[in-house]
This record gives sequence, structure tokens and C-alpha cells, in this order.
Amino acid sequence: MPGPTTPSDPGFEARREGFARLESGGLRDATRQFEAALAANPNDSDALGGLGVVRLREGKQAEARTLLERAMTVDPARAPQWQRALDGASYGAELTEGRALLRAGKLDEADEVLRRSIRREAEDKTDAETLLGELALRRNDPAAAEQRFRTALVRRP
Repeated sequence: MPGPTTPSDPGFEARREGFARLESGGLRDATRQFEAALAANPNDSDALGGLGVVRLREGKQAEARTLLERAMTVDPARAPQWQRALDGASYGAELTEGRALLRAGKLDEADEVLRRSIRREAEDKTDAETLLGELALRRNDPAAAEQRFRTALVRRP
């Protein structure tokens, strides 16, 4: 994931070590390394994105989204490499929001949020499909609910 470097890249070693730690599952060590790279250059898009991935793995979706969006803004040419991670962070946040809206009986709002989450590049969309099935049941649309539940079962039997 790390980008090309030049001899004047002060965060190179910290960033390289951060990605190595991230790949081995050492989130705390990866955090320290990415933060060191950001101390050397606050606009280091790879360090921002790497730290965003760490936050995503820690379950801190809002912070992950902020970091990944910032990485994409700082270096738009490299944005595609962070888009999938951003979609994963956004999917998790939208799933949480959609679930809360469904519980609150705000069906139209829940439908909008959950449909947006389904369009994300997320690895497993089963939970969103299931929530859309529940939403269809609340709207007294058993055929649509059955279709959503069947889709969820195909994804995760």
C-alpha cells in the first residue's frame, strides 16, 4: 500500500513499519508508526490512510472515515486505493444508523440509509439485506421481505 518515496521523505521508515505492523495485526504499533509519519508530515496521505485502516479494524468507523476521506483529499491521484476502505467504514456507520432509524420507526429514512449502504463496496452486505427485509415486513410487503432474506441467506447461509 505505501506509495513511492524519495530520499527527502521523512516519514518513509515510520510509514513502512506502520504497514508492516498493520499486516501482522499489531494495531497499537501500527498506530504509533503512522502517527510518527504524520508528525513528520501531517499531509502524508499514506499515513492518513494507514491510520484510517487501523481505526476501521478497531471498530472506530467515524474516525476511520474522517482519516480516509482526508487521505483521499490530500492526494486525489491516490484516492482509489483508499476508496474500498472508506466504503467499508461508511457501510458500518450507515448500517448502525439504519438500524437505529428502523428501531425508531423512521422507515423512509432507514430505507434511504440502508439502500445507500448496499451500494457500497463492502465485503459482506448480509446485515443490510436483513435489515431491508425487516423494513419490508414493517411496510407489510412480505414478497420484498422474502427476496431480501433470501439474498441474505445466499450471502451467509
